[in-house]
Amino acid sequence: MQIDDFEQIRVIGRGGYSRVIMARKKDSGRLYAIKVLQKDQIKTEDDLKSIYNERKIMQQLQHPFLIKLHWAF
Repeated sequence: MQIDDFEQIRVIGRGGYSRVIMARKKDSGRLYAIKVLQKDQIKTEDDLKSIYNERKIMQQLQHPFLIKLHWAF
């Protein structure tokens, strides 16, 4: 899986050092939200820990009202 497997549609959100893009998977046509981090803006060890914690939590989530992490690259 790589970013080229998706067609980026539009930005749906922005954060401190990231943005979230709505994208369509080219082979299936399904819609996904892709979070893109700006690595050069991550300044402290605490920022990095927060990012890793978010990823770990999203990998483990299984709830109908929360987004599941499918891939990370």
